[in-house]
Amino acid sequence: MKKIFQVSYLSILICLMMFILSSCGFDKNNATISDISYDNNKDEYEVYVKENGKYVPFLVLQSDYQDGKTLLLRKECLLEVRRFNDYSSYYEDSEIDQFLSNEYITYLDEISDKVESIDITIAAKEALGKSENICNQINRKVFLLSLEELCLSGEYDVIEGEEIKYFENYHNRLCLLDGKPITWMLRTPDNYAVSLNYVYTGENRLTAQNAFDSAGVRPAFCIDSSTKILYEKYSGGERFVVK
Repeated sequence: MKKIFQVSYLSILICLMMFILSSCGFDKNNATISDISYDNNKDEYEVYVKENGKYVPFLVLQSDYQDGKTLLLRKECLLEVRRFNDYSSYYEDSEIDQFLSNEYITYLDEISDKVESIDITIAAKEALGKSENICNQINRKVFLLSLEELCLSGEYDVIEGEEIKYFENYHNRLCLLDGKPITWMLRTPDNYAVSLNYVYTGENRLTAQNAFDSAGVRPAFCIDSSTKILYEKYSGGERFVVK
């Protein structure tokens, strides 16, 4: 009788473990990009994308950022710092907007056809210098994140988009480059003025700087949430890849 009880208990335990794995896990060899998005998977939300012939890591942040599209953000800044614009902090057709839309997109030659056009919310030009929450939408493939998306907007800031849960932890707002924290730019203007945009610093705080001052650039873009990703071994271990 004791043996029967032990076998039955073991069987129940095995079944329970299989249930937990099947309900909480996913098949890494048959995964989609949304499977590893931070809002679905707090453990494995990193994917590699070929950029200028070299695979670099991106964070997979939100599985339904817009109409079944998953948001990716470059884990580290690009090596070359840039300025936002020559003077104005208005995002549409600024220097950084043109760089991302016309030049950076070509760096993603292998997957550029997978990058989706989406509508992003930006501060309207008439909001600058007036501390007013006036916004427009523009259509883009590659873009910068906003102050609101970093869970940082205040009473007098423009509200561009919605909060991304990953950034509720303020440590996640830091960006490293070669192991060192670096200041990186957002698309949001400080609308007290017409020439200041927000940046997040390597000291783990938010500030505003002149649009003509340089900062790190973290491109963000979306791909269809049903896009299959590859789980592969490489010299550094194992990783997910978009191909």
